[in-house]
Amino acid sequence: MNSKFLYGAALSAIMLSACSQDNVLDMPTPNNDAIAFSVTNGASTRALESQCNTNMPKNFKVSAYKTGTSENYFAGDDWTLESQNPVKYKGIERYWPEYNLDFHAWANDGGTYAYNEENGVGQFKNFKPNSDVKQQLDLLYAGMTNQTRQTVKLNFRHALSQIVFKARNENPRISVSVSGVSVGHLNGDGTYTMVNENTDKNYVNHSDIANGNENVILEGQGSWAYNDEATNEYTTGFDAIAVGNENTILTSVNHQGGADGSLLLLP
Repeated sequence: MNSKFLYGAALSAIMLSACSQDNVLDMPTPNNDAIAFSVTNGASTRALESQCNTNMPKNFKVSAYKTGTSENYFAGDDWTLESQNPVKYKGIERYWPEYNLDFHAWANDGGTYAYNEENGVGQFKNFKPNSDVKQQLDLLYAGMTNQTRQTVKLNFRHALSQIVFKARNENPRISVSVSGVSVGHLNGDGTYTMVNENTDKNYVNHSDIANGNENVILEGQGSWAYNDEATNEYTTGFDAIAVGNENTILTSVNHQGGADGSLLLLP
């Protein structure tokens, strides 16, 4: 039996949050009092563009506030990737003031939401994952507080959940292959609110989630508010895969980039 799309039976969906490689890619500490950033990115894979420490986002935006206040120092500066090895970004040259700064940064908006920044807190307003899985974008955020005259280490996290699928054929008399999965009645519109905390702590690897630790809360995690009236269906396709009597991976986590059939949806 060939099944083009698998809708329910013997199907498991695994939700993966952000994880991070341990290496931190430092840029030299500035010697001219200019603000400089080093950037790392939690390992994840995307259908359109994989964002991880081996494939950094092409640009990000960053704002800074006087520590512990809503007094803005600069807002929405663009930084562009100049090289992957070593990782180096170039942006507007800013200089350290006489007070400490709180930073928050974001990447990969793709014009898919209205960005709002108020009282030193950013929001991705009305974010809608693309219905075309191959066009889905990762959504990244980072924060570091109480910084002064040092390289600011922005460790980006993923605001969305990555969904991968497994299947099992429990009837040995039937041959089953699957070439697509469709899931529906899921939240398709939400607003993500950052918190003014550090994002330097992360999961070590994806198995922290896959092994049942999905309720672990990290410092600096923001929160989603959903539009419950906005639901959507998402369909992913791939080359036909024969399903055995043990869990067969249909879409998997990898860090090589390129389409792999996984979904990136609201948590």
